[in-house]
Amino acid sequence: MPIPEFCCLLQCGLGHGGVYMHSPLDKEAWVPSCRELPWPIEFVLRLHAKHVFLPRKSPSLARISFALQQWEFKIRWMHFHAKFAQNNEPRSVPQWWKLRDHSLTPPIADPLPDAWESFLLEAKNAALGACVTAKSFFLDKKNQSSNLSQVARHGLRMLRKGPLGAVPTDKDGGFAVCDKTALQNAIFASLREPQYEEVYMHEGMVHDMIQQYRSVSHAIGATTGDEDLASTLVSSLRKGCKECVCSIRTTVKTHKPRGEVSLRMIHAAPVHFMNPGMRWVGYHLKAFIKQQQHILRHSDHLLALIRAIRVPTTARLIKFDIKDFFMSGKHRVLADLAAQCFPADLNEDARCMIDCILENQLVSIPGSNNFWAVRVGTGMGLRCSGELSDACFYKLAEQQFAACPVTQQRYGVLLYCRFKDDGLIVIDGSNQQRFEFCRNLKKKAAFFQISFESVSQTEVEMLDVRLFKGPGWARTGVLDYALHLKESRQWRPLLPSSAHPKSVHVSWPLAQIRRILNRFSDKHAGRRAVCDFQGRLFHSTGLSFNLAAHTHQPQSSSRADVKCVLPRLILPHCAEWSEARITEAISNAFRRTNLFSELGLSRERQPVQIAWKLGGRHLVHVLRSFNLL
Repeated sequence: MPIPEFCCLLQCGLGHGGVYMHSPLDKEAWVPSCRELPWPIEFVLRLHAKHVFLPRKSPSLARISFALQQWEFKIRWMHFHAKFAQNNEPRSVPQWWKLRDHSLTPPIADPLPDAWESFLLEAKNAALGACVTAKSFFLDKKNQSSNLSQVARHGLRMLRKGPLGAVPTDKDGGFAVCDKTALQNAIFASLREPQYEEVYMHEGMVHDMIQQYRSVSHAIGATTGDEDLASTLVSSLRKGCKECVCSIRTTVKTHKPRGEVSLRMIHAAPVHFMNPGMRWVGYHLKAFIKQQQHILRHSDHLLALIRAIRVPTTARLIKFDIKDFFMSGKHRVLADLAAQCFPADLNEDARCMIDCILENQLVSIPGSNNFWAVRVGTGMGLRCSGELSDACFYKLAEQQFAACPVTQQRYGVLLYCRFKDDGLIVIDGSNQQRFEFCRNLKKKAAFFQISFESVSQTEVEMLDVRLFKGPGWARTGVLDYALHLKESRQWRPLLPSSAHPKSVHVSWPLAQIRRILNRFSDKHAGRRAVCDFQGRLFHSTGLSFNLAAHTHQPQSSSRADVKCVLPRLILPHCAEWSEARITEAISNAFRRTNLFSELGLSRERQPVQIAWKLGGRHLVHVLRSFNLL
């Protein structure tokens, strides 16, 4: 067992934080006391949710051969499109292929020049030879053991066969342990709420859904005069996909007060025949929402807005929350509101597409033969649910009121911004003006239920930032800010034993360090927070980073400067392939065929880049399979 995992094992059974216990019946969550939770289960759940376990058996060379074949097809398609662009004017339309479900790259019979054909043959043979050499080395050294220790295997066995199950927490990180039967009862109780209605699923219903979606897709193609778009919208159906049911996934809201700790229902639809239509809706709504500066994209966007205003002493900082943001509103009303955000010529077709997606939203529990229709809301988890809810709330409460400059000037609003269901108001008006603005905001929101969580003259928490009137504000009038960490959070790093590529293990701590530094207006406080993070990281994993070397690096060159000549070669990650010199083998083949001189490139330039995809399973995916009802 690696030392970081052994240190994690020593902390089990002592009542330390890291895992929650959850009672769905009482709606409570608590940190287990000493020996309240079996220590093998606690050990497994102290790992990061994205900790990757590798299988015991050595990976097959057939997977490498298949990846090289897909890489060859991409190169052939790249040359085909380059030749097409030379002979024809490129069309000024969006690349609708991005709306399609990710699938295999199809073969193409278009021949390549002799030098490229020779390179492909030599590169594939060289890459396979490097993999064979690396695999033989690992077989001789007996280094193909799994990273799944016996303690972790025992803990997973207890979760699979025992009465306890593990559910990811909503915002605190980590997992909450609860009884599987109680979890099942809580899920069924949530499905009995007015937002859901149990339905009988039959072949005729699926046929009607497909016909409705197909007719709407062809209508969009006819309106736009774009046959490629119409073909893309029904591409999943042409491939034989008839999946039309979302799978219920749950998380536990451990950050809520005692008695309010409930389940969050997520409608997961990784495979759905309407996914291209959902992406088309999201494509247009994202473009519309991007124009609204008060709708936040991330924390850096919030800080940019904060730095642009001066806050007087009398100003109040108001935080509000929108209850059931994704599960509010009748489908027809939501479709009418969201369609107004599309270009004028697409309003009617967009309304029909959104209505088709929402009205035909079905959910089911893994392992169950029961089905429920979603009667209210956009359904948290759909590919376009966030954009739909954002657009509808904007049309109701923000376009003509909260985000309107005239209204803000009337009520003394210095800043209004929102990220999904969390909003922030900085207002410098009288008590009557504040009360009237908040009352009218709730009235304008209609079926969206707004609750005001806090009103303060000094500080407020928004996203992962704490805004406050500190020393910097006293000098400049700009609010100070610092990183906000919830008391209920369960912090855990990605251990080195996780089967991620080495680049991930290095880049994750560095990204956290940069994030911490960007969240502090006081740079000295930011450095202290980074030192604290480094200490916790070293205590948990044994990893150490030179702060000066990694936080003051010059800006990397643009993507155009570092772009490789060839498409990325995507390989499944494992120890054997990561030690193989695949990039070097392909680069040597590229040099031997004189393609550098043919393309006019420097011989020092890297022709290909390898992208590693996970070769195992995330811990959270393993645990979900144990909670099947």
